[in-house]
Amino acid sequence: TISELSIISPATNHPPEENTCNMRLTASLLVAMAVPTVSNAAIATIPGNNSTISPLPADLTGGIIDWVRSMGGYFNPKLEIRPMFLDDPTSPLGVFARQDLAVGERALEIPHTVYMSLTKNVEKEYSGENDEWFWNNMCNLSKKVAKENKKGKRSRFPPYVAYLKSQGRGQIPATWSKLGKEKLRAVVTPGSDVVDWMDLYFHGTACDPSILKNDPDGTSALALVIQRGFDNSLIPIWDMVNHHNGRINTENDSIFQGDKLNVRISKNVNAGSEIFASYDMCTDCRDVQDYWGTPEILRDFGFVEDYPQRWVYGDDIWFVVDWKDEEELEVYWDEEEENNGLPNEKGMEFLRKEFQRLERVGASELVDGPGAIPQHEWDTIVKFHEASLEAVWLAIDSVDARKSQVTSTE
Repeated sequence: TISELSIISPATNHPPEENTCNMRLTASLLVAMAVPTVSNAAIATIPGNNSTISPLPADLTGGIIDWVRSMGGYFNPKLEIRPMFLDDPTSPLGVFARQDLAVGERALEIPHTVYMSLTKNVEKEYSGENDEWFWNNMCNLSKKVAKENKKGKRSRFPPYVAYLKSQGRGQIPATWSKLGKEKLRAVVTPGSDVVDWMDLYFHGTACDPSILKNDPDGTSALALVIQRGFDNSLIPIWDMVNHHNGRINTENDSIFQGDKLNVRISKNVNAGSEIFASYDMCTDCRDVQDYWGTPEILRDFGFVEDYPQRWVYGDDIWFVVDWKDEEELEVYWDEEEENNGLPNEKGMEFLRKEFQRLERVGASELVDGPGAIPQHEWDTIVKFHEASLEAVWLAIDSVDARKSQVTSTE
């Protein structure tokens, strides 16, 4: 067995209550190494949340609930949609328990008839070296969303359209300010698509950035379907449930099954607590967690997720950083993979160079404050830089500690 190294994390990094990781890898399949965190000077976590929901008046959400119920849906009366912080009505929305909820209770039933779905010109998934079929579907769905938004009250989805139209623009990096994009490009790993996925994946399509640059409504619709979509559909209310892989307390059937999406409570939820789902470990997510991680969550949803965080670099480096207890972080490697999932020398060289690069970026790009960059963009950039720096440092130290212990036993 590998002895654990006791560490103390910065006080600002204390985990939330019920932070239980529900990852695909069990303890028997992982090598868990507890390693020291980066110092407070290097890592200063900025308080945040995992919401992608913009502030919204209560009457809009109430209208959506009434509409879904009128279409044969169900919204548990013990639940409510409200601002995350009661003393701040401008804070993002979440779905919260008004009363205690027990395991197995119905939470939501969303009829397929209220899905805003792509029903024509749907390209089927096919094997190949790219996901062109997926991006074509996203483009076509965005055209439908833009069309419904223009219809307004004449739409088949009037309360939901009002909700979509109320969403603030610039929520995800692809739609940030020019200065915000430039700063984040300096932080993300070179070659990353976090900022520039619109240019990379929609060039030459009906959603080509050269076309959308003069169509802010089209750009907003494309961002919405990436941020809020489930394959070829937008699903009212379900898209208001926030993400937290460490606090998942719901379970659901496939979004394609039957004639309704059924969502149940999977852990006892106390009154006042938020209900959570996962955006990358969901029922219909398949193997996305093999190549998705914290950078992709930022790319598609616009926030830096709380722990657990998953970091994937190419095909050879995959690890999770999560809390072991209230003050101790661990790095988890997939023991099913070759060499117990630990990176080889080439991988270690990459991690060391990446850590050095992130240190340089912090010293050169993030010392003078936001300037003309919008504050929410700046805060997200700084938080992502800190998360990246911490994750890479922890991964390096985890491997070094493992090697040191192996050497000492020989």
